[in-house]
Amino acid sequence: MKRAAVNLQKFKGVDVELSSKVEHQNLVDKFLKLQKDFVSKKRKFQAAKQKRDTLLGVIKYLRRRRQFLLDRQTIESQRNHHVDDDREITIREGSLLTKNSKLEGFLRHEEDGVTLTQHEQVVMQRD
Repeated sequence: MKRAAVNLQKFKGVDVELSSKVEHQNLVDKFLKLQKDFVSKKRKFQAAKQKRDTLLGVIKYLRRRRQFLLDRQTIESQRNHHVDDDREITIREGSLLTKNSKLEGFLRHEEDGVTLTQHEQVVMQRD
């Protein structure tokens, strides 16, 4: 009977050793899966962060470019405004030179001696 008891303890030791190896392997597999998921999510996060940074850079550039163009347009319109304010265009003197057909029609009536204001010039150029 002693032999049977010894054999059972031997099998229990093997079972415990085998079950601990299986448990260890399961834990290693879970760890590797978690590590793989972590690396995957980290890469996705870094890609999203880089994409966000790129978009923010583009937005910053476009805002600066828009502001530059608005400032430039304002400066040019002020420059043109000052030039137009300094001189009135007298049709009699023939100082208005343009290819606009309406203005050319007005130039034909030189004997009238009409002087155009800046506002009238802009309205006629728009038409």
